[in-house]
Amino acid sequence: MRCPRCQADAPDSATYCPRCQNLLPKAGGDTTAVHADMTNAGKAPEPAPRENIESRFVLASLFRRYWDFSGRSSRREFWLAFALWWGVILFSYVVGIIVAYAVHEDLGAWLFISIVLLYTVATLIPGLAVLVRRFHDTGYSGNIAWLFFTGICAPWGIYVLCCPSQPEANACGKPPVLQSSSPSAK
Repeated sequence: MRCPRCQADAPDSATYCPRCQNLLPKAGGDTTAVHADMTNAGKAPEPAPRENIESRFVLASLFRRYWDFSGRSSRREFWLAFALWWGVILFSYVVGIIVAYAVHEDLGAWLFISIVLLYTVATLIPGLAVLVRRFHDTGYSGNIAWLFFTGICAPWGIYVLCCPSQPEANACGKPPVLQSSSPSAK
């Protein structure tokens, strides 16, 4: 059977496409109906894992997995964490400039440095953890993160961080599935 969305081959018994997680048509070809193979006392089958959940759930996942250097993190989780980090840095810079012009130049610089330093210390471990998990997700060792920070392989590392997740399980676990507790995702 072929997925109508991405044209990937899928087993005839599959409910969802292994590549894009799209709901596959039933044997009759109906792509709009939900599969009738409801087995758990009339409950619908579990929804396919998707990455199009709200950003707040991805960022909450970042701090829930604060010390977790094992497993995998999706490209979306990594880049949202990266964007959050730079967003806070930019915000503290703007606050520092406003305080420098409005109150005193030294106070603005001190405020900017303090916010950046505190935030960096607070997010250093989860930032490293999500970086290591992202390398795991693409099939590489998390030890490459240390080379990435030294600049030895930074261009290659950025390329790897931009690559899509491996769709199949690798040595670090199953592909990342982002769960949300929002009513719209249920």
